[in-house]
Amino acid sequence: MIETTAHHHHHFINTAMRKHQQEDDGEESPTTPSKYSKNHFSQHMKASGTTTTHKNNNNSNNHNFVTTNFSNLSLSSPLVQLAIVVVACLCLLLLVFFTLPSFKNKDDLSKLRIPKSIGQVRDLAHLLSQYTEHSYYRVLCAIFCLYIFLQTFSVPGTIFLNVLCGALFGLKVAFVMTLLAGTAGASCAFMLSHIFGRTILLTYFSDRLSFFRSQIDKHKGNLFYFMLFLRISPMLPNWFINVCSPILQVPFMYFFGATLIGIAPQTAISVNIGANIYNFVDDEKAGNPFINLGNILTLFGIAVLALLPVFLKKRSS
Repeated sequence: MIETTAHHHHHFINTAMRKHQQEDDGEESPTTPSKYSKNHFSQHMKASGTTTTHKNNNNSNNHNFVTTNFSNLSLSSPLVQLAIVVVACLCLLLLVFFTLPSFKNKDDLSKLRIPKSIGQVRDLAHLLSQYTEHSYYRVLCAIFCLYIFLQTFSVPGTIFLNVLCGALFGLKVAFVMTLLAGTAGASCAFMLSHIFGRTILLTYFSDRLSFFRSQIDKHKGNLFYFMLFLRISPMLPNWFINVCSPILQVPFMYFFGATLIGIAPQTAISVNIGANIYNFVDDEKAGNPFINLGNILTLFGIAVLALLPVFLKKRSS
């Protein structure tokens, strides 16, 4: 009896000591939640609230970040930037044309457009010749700026401007003027493509670019003469050479020199047509004055001469 009572008393003391030890260690009693469990629950709720607030803040920041990036992307897009440059240059061109003398007849304004045939060139030359007598340099400057604009942004029509200049200013002045304008416009296209063109060309002209790259790599040792040959021959369109050359790391001095020399034969032919424009008939049966056997043989011979140093160099090596 005494031993049983002592045994129960000893068991009670051990149980009480364990509970006290659990409380000191921060453990919960299996039956009654302790102050630590309440504190832990309170801290958990606060942490959850903080986490939720933090997530909401992150979502808000991410939304602002995406919006900002989208705005920056749209403004930094090469197409958008190029469009801004085009609009700015067009405004400058309009300012130049506003300096021209006013037309006496309002019907003459309908003739003031980029010519697309020999007949339109003849009509426009007859109209502008009335103003070149009193405003020679203003008309010359306006056509010069228009030529550079068309060449820079690869707008068709420069060949008929060559003819128009030949009709208005004569063979010598027109040849020098159009040669310089054509080279300046091609150089501007080169610069614009160097700044804005890589993404656009790789997206829309990847196949042609790959072909041009292979030809450039094949003729690296004679790059200037190869560029000169491309300018004279119809192997690749001139606008494509203008915009792809900087992407393929063609040196600008090679590009400039090959352009200046290479477009000279075609310029001379078209300006000569303009100087003799009243001898040509604007008729389909009369044929295209630009395409005849004499012009074709002339351009072919000059293109062969451009590659002659390459053949001699290979033969000597």
